[in-house]
Amino acid sequence: MSGPTTLDEALRAAVRDVIREELPALLEEVLKKHRVEQHNNEARPAVTEDKLLNVEEVAARLGMSKPTVRRWIQKGELTASYVGPRRLLRVRQTDVEAFLNSSRQKAPSAPPSDLDAEAATIVACARSRPRKNERAPRTRPGHPSHAGE
Repeated sequence: MSGPTTLDEALRAAVRDVIREELPALLEEVLKKHRVEQHNNEARPAVTEDKLLNVEEVAARLGMSKPTVRRWIQKGELTASYVGPRRLLRVRQTDVEAFLNSSRQKAPSAPPSDLDAEAATIVACARSRPRKNERAPRTRPGHPSHAGE
């Protein structure tokens, strides 16, 4: 094989030689670092930051009142704990999410109802009752509206 004839060919040949000699060692070094990092990540448990919420924050997230949230905690439906020397009541964000998921699964689907029939019943009951400020009609003896006199 004859040597490179131009400067361009000479540079290409030199680069090829360097790559052939250096690249395997560089690749091995990069792969080794990657394996070490992967091993360290697998060995170390994943630390998830679970935010602690106060009753007011939980109520705001759920769209409920603070007394309702406290009642759920007292009944044991929502997990909470007292934290710190001042014993502040706190709920983990993951517990709120678990509560939401469980309440969605427990919620029965309402059977379809006949709203027109219910509305008609309500209207009929309302019409049959005398109104609050309405008096019963008076009848007078001797008046044509009074029967029997």
